[in-house]
Amino acid sequence: MSKPRWIAGPYRVDPDHRPGMAYNRHIVLDRDHDQRIAFMAHDGDKHDEAFKATASLLAAAPDIYEALAVVIRLGARPWIAGAMVTWPEWDAAMEAAEQALAKARGDGL
Repeated sequence: MSKPRWIAGPYRVDPDHRPGMAYNRHIVLDRDHDQRIAFMAHDGDKHDEAFKATASLLAAAPDIYEALAVVIRLGARPWIAGAMVTWPEWDAAMEAAEQALAKARGDGL
């Protein structure tokens, strides 16, 4: 598998604190809030919940990628020289996948 070429996450969704801009969202690096990955402008209409959900999904992209890469790697191991996945490895991979999906849904924000 080739190495990812994007800015490594994790990302998070930050609100726009400027006056009159509360509906906008910034996707930023979690470790450097000044490093904006994306900006989403919005006027606060009836689609605001879908807009927030989309921002959460975008922010979760690196987490989803990492979790899926681990699941695929672990899933292939039984076919590689008899290496078996341990339950702790599998449990950790499933926990990471569940956390990535929760972030994508916007749970806990």
